[in-house]
Amino acid sequence: MENEVFIGIVVKTVRVKEADVRISLLTAGGLRVVNAPGVTKPSAKLKNAVQLFTIAEFCVNGHRLVGAHVLQNPMGLTREINRYYLACTICEVIERTRTGESASSVFVLTAKTLALLNDTDISCFKIFINFFVKLLVELGYDVEEFCEKFDEFKLCETEEIDGIGLTLPYARGMIKHLEACYVTHLDIKIENVARFL
Repeated sequence: MENEVFIGIVVKTVRVKEADVRISLLTAGGLRVVNAPGVTKPSAKLKNAVQLFTIAEFCVNGHRLVGAHVLQNPMGLTREINRYYLACTICEVIERTRTGESASSVFVLTAKTLALLNDTDISCFKIFINFFVKLLVELGYDVEEFCEKFDEFKLCETEEIDGIGLTLPYARGMIKHLEACYVTHLDIKIENVARFL
């Protein structure tokens, strides 16, 4: 069987044996599950590539990871607990969402959001709201009701989002309403949102 190379984001890791890990990868074609044998050993070469939130070019043979080149290391997400919980929330929802034909645009949105969280000081609340509203749009749901309820919020590009003036109580209200939208539209309860708030 020939090796296959693709770019992916590690959205879930599960220890399956003493030194093996099963990873869920978000790719432009959707979610893929790959086995990474021996990666928890101290001398493992692929140890950094299978960390949660890592964006890398993966080389896979069948369902087995044989190589990887890390494109974005997630170390910046450890500097602030809210950034970490937000990244966990993003991965949790992505892992449970059927992206279908929107897989490539959801992949790009997720990669850009994790990069933004990792590399900038933009408010986590603004990044959260921007990501989850745009994800609903990408999946084909109408978010007009959400935007009307919070008429100050405008769907905007991530570069402009820092210009939105959000107070903490206002942001929390928006996020709780967004969580209700996810339960209504996708039947997904965002588990990590309580920790994030």
